[in-house]
Amino acid sequence: MKEFLERFKRKHKHHRCNDLVGFDRSTTEGHDKAAAAGVFKKLCPGYVKDAANILEELLEE
Repeated sequence: MKEFLERFKRKHKHHRCNDLVGFDRSTTEGHDKAAAAGVFKKLCPGYVKDAANILEELLEE
């Protein structure tokens, strides 16, 4: 887990969702603003893809 987080942070500087998308999703207002900005469709798929690639690399090592 530690290696995964280190690699992910190396690529994206953050690993927590709120930091990645730039909105506080723990509030209705923050979630709504993030949705209106389209970050869930624009950013999140790339983060998920990168996470899967990192996990695949770790499994191959």
